[in-house]
Amino acid sequence: VFIDTAGRSPRDENQMLDLKSFLEKVPDCENILVLSSTMNDRYLELAVERFRSIPIDSLIVTKLDETNHFATPLNIHRKTGLPLSYITTGQNVPEDIENVQPEKLAKQILDEVGWKEDAAIPSGSRLEAVSA
Repeated sequence: VFIDTAGRSPRDENQMLDLKSFLEKVPDCENILVLSSTMNDRYLELAVERFRSIPIDSLIVTKLDETNHFATPLNIHRKTGLPLSYITTGQNVPEDIENVQPEKLAKQILDEVGWKEDAAIPSGSRLEAVSA
């Protein structure tokens, strides 16, 4: 069951305290922070940092259909250490909520940077070490 907390501002300390109090009353609750892929990486990091007063179990990254920067979910995962549970790819909820599929996300990121499957891996690159 998803419970939407009506968009709390991570900058509003009173809202954060209200949200924390609410979540403490819900037993065995999985807290998933929802972040928009249209926000820049620094703001995403700040949002996660400010929401850390509440236990965060994982992330949902939304609006992948509205961005050309598919690395956002990977970047925020790498910078925060929080697992990615879901992504959203459209306006129709719940139909457009998807489990994160690492292979699909990796392909979208590689397509974004123009990677071709038959492209040669530069000698001495980190990709060469990974593919060996």
